Amino acid sequence: NIPTGIPLVYDLDEDFQPVKPGGTYLDPDAAAEAILAVANQGKK
Repeated sequence: NIPTGIPLVYDLDEDFQPVKPGGTYLDPDAAAEAILAVANQGKK
């Protein structure tokens, strides 16, 4: 359940490799709400 339109931040090490795979959301609270919205799409 990956929300669209929510920016991700990638911290890179000295070799330009991601420190945390998948990055972190710039606004974790908005991302959590969007993840729930994506999970509920198509449900009635």
